[in-house]
Amino acid sequence: ECCERGYGAAFVTRRFVERELQEGRLFELPTLVPIPPRSVGITVRQSISLPLIAGQFRKMLMHSR
Repeated sequence: ECCERGYGAAFVTRRFVERELQEGRLFELPTLVPIPPRSVGITVRQSISLPLIAGQFRKMLMHSR
């Protein structure tokens, strides 16, 4: 949102801003060196159960590999 208003640059996943890129509201700055892939980790305590929404989020993360 700040970038759309002209307040600087941001590193975001392309998938999250595809519409804005297509509509011309944002533009991509090419980098000289490709940005390496990233990963997400999650840590949970085995002694307590996760709330329903947190469990669903964990499942979503595990299946998106």
